[in-house]
Amino acid sequence: MRSRLELITKTFHITQQVLDDRKGVGLYIDSFASLIIDRFYDYFLSNPEFANILNKADIPRLKRIRIEFLISLFNENFDDELFDKLSRAHLDTPIRVNPYIIASAFEILQECIIDISSVNDHLKRDLKTILKFIHIAEFIVQDDFIKNSSSPEQGNMRVDIVDALETLFEMLAIHKNKHSELLDLFYKNELKEPYPVTLPSSDFQSCIFTSSLAKIQKQFANFKEFNLDIANIALLHEQYHNEVKALYTLMANHKDASEQMKIIEETSAQLF
Repeated sequence: MRSRLELITKTFHITQQVLDDRKGVGLYIDSFASLIIDRFYDYFLSNPEFANILNKADIPRLKRIRIEFLISLFNENFDDELFDKLSRAHLDTPIRVNPYIIASAFEILQECIIDISSVNDHLKRDLKTILKFIHIAEFIVQDDFIKNSSSPEQGNMRVDIVDALETLFEMLAIHKNKHSELLDLFYKNELKEPYPVTLPSSDFQSCIFTSSLAKIQKQFANFKEFNLDIANIALLHEQYHNEVKALYTLMANHKDASEQMKIIEETSAQLF
């Protein structure tokens, strides 16, 4: 059986050059760790869903732990001892975490680093390396969380939940990209038939996520633990495609579609 180090090295294509780049980041990351983690908690607490489950009295302690986590990721030996330390990160949190919260936390962390890199040459230069090791850290934390499920049945359920959440995240990413292109073409006055497949479909039934949402809704009546209403997501998803269909009809008839685009923007905001 391969060791965790071998698995991670192969999965994330860790070469000597990657390790050398990591060492380079380690030379200065402590100078930016506090700034990154401060931004991280500003983002985290601005989301009511997360702010309501955190005790603000715990924030100073959590910041110190997260700063140490970030510095260790780039400074300590890249070995099983480091992986063990990273895998315990979710145990330091005074709330009951789940795969969704872990994924959201790492996504916010990445966004903070990307934001700061836009005005910092060090982070901008090494952004690819930094994000690679953030991905590795998330992989380790998620893997440890799933392995430590209290029973095989719970473990299988958690895997199913992770699969469902990944489907939702994939849906979000694809719809956001298609919506962005729709906006871009519309405001450039270049939205014309035949519409490319890279634009949102006018028929929600033809969208691959319609059946996926139905499956998720059947498998999990609701995601109470994650504050996700799948039935409402499915309804908004259908509404979004119907509004897009109305837009295409107006465009085909050479009608002013500016008001329809406002409706689509409102619907997309709710869905996303």
